Amino acid sequence: MSPTYSQDDRQGLLDNPAARTFRKTARIIAVQMLKPFVVMTDRGPMTGQPGDWLVTNHPDDDPGSDLWTISEERMLSTYEDYTE
Repeated sequence: MSPTYSQDDRQGLLDNPAARTFRKTARIIAVQMLKPFVVMTDRGPMTGQPGDWLVTNHPDDDPGSDLWTISEERMLSTYEDYTE
C-alpha cells in the first residue's frame, strides 16, 4: 500500500532533511520520493511514482500552500536547484 499524504503533512516536508529548495518564479520546497505515494488535494487525490517529487511553495513566500506532485521530467525541465 502506498503512503498517503494530506495537506496536514506539509510541515513534515518542510522539516525533512532531504528536502531541497528550488526556484522558478517563486521558491518551492520539494523531496524526491522513493516509493509510490498519494497526496490528498482539494481537487481529489494526486498519485506520485518513485522518482516524482512531493512539493509545496516555500513558507516565506506562501505560508499556507498546499502539497502537490511533480514528475521527475517536469521538475528537471522547470525548476533550478536553489538549495542554500
